[in-house]
Amino acid sequence: MTIGPIAGVLLANGLVLAVAGALVARGLAVRDRGAFLGGTGIAAFAGFLRFAEYDHDLTRKALAFVVVGIAFVAAAWLYERRPAREAAHAA
Repeated sequence: MTIGPIAGVLLANGLVLAVAGALVARGLAVRDRGAFLGGTGIAAFAGFLRFAEYDHDLTRKALAFVVVGIAFVAAAWLYERRPAREAAHAA
């Protein structure tokens, strides 16, 4: 049994994003910084690679890289701020 190239790409992307989602969920559930950052890093890297693979305009690639970087930093910052907010509400 063989699968077509589009189905293969979709399956590979789905598996990568499933792993990334599982890591992010674990990071949020048990406050594991490494899992959270690893999951967001995998998702960001996969997203940038997919964009870079299909778009050949260097300006758009650079802009996508900057946007993905900002999103990664924002996610990490929000993750680090969460315990401070929870502690403030508990007090």
